[in-house]
Amino acid sequence: MILFLGSNIGNLDQGQAIDFLSRIRGQMKPQDRLLLGIDLVKDRSILEAAYNDARGITAEFNRNLLRRINTELDGDFNLECFQHDAPYDDLAERIEMRLYSTCRQNVEVEATGRTYEFSAGEYIHTEWSHKYTGESFGRLCEPAGLEIDNTWTDDREWFSTVLLRPASA
Repeated sequence: MILFLGSNIGNLDQGQAIDFLSRIRGQMKPQDRLLLGIDLVKDRSILEAAYNDARGITAEFNRNLLRRINTELDGDFNLECFQHDAPYDDLAERIEMRLYSTCRQNVEVEATGRTYEFSAGEYIHTEWSHKYTGESFGRLCEPAGLEIDNTWTDDREWFSTVLLRPASA
């Protein structure tokens, strides 16, 4: 049994997710199983409220990326000049975490030897969080050589745990 819980696969784009699943499949024997957590598609208002929480926890998590660049790569991002937003893209079925520049600014990052120019309103894309339906997740599994063996969801059907097996030949 291979466990990959927490719906982290949602942070990968489709190609990366298929590659990830294919690599796991490449290590599996016919009797092996993969138990994996996924975040399900739900109403936009629920998703946007979760990723744009009133307490600002997700915003701080997102701005921490700039803080780490400052610390680890010798950057000079002014965190107060970036505003968090996480809109839901219905077509792509994903949250897109963004940090918007609130003003025109230049940021130096010593480790890259570059200066980055930002216009007011320009954003840095920091993360995706893909959401799935049973069908859309199945479309990731097929090219990876996996089949859905079983699926469990919570009472609201917001999250799912999926048991995968190697596809039969």
